[in-house]
Amino acid sequence: MTDASDVRVDETVVRQDNRPVEVDYTYTETWKNGFKTLVKSSND
Repeated sequence: MTDASDVRVDETVVRQDNRPVEVDYTYTETWKNGFKTLVKSSND
């Protein structure tokens, strides 16, 4: 099953004032109970 959120997921999480911003962490898509969740993975 594929939807639009699979393609442009980065635009949803990496946004500030409608502009792309640099981040020092990555988001990982995980599925839980049939719902997609973005898990922030920090590079500490």
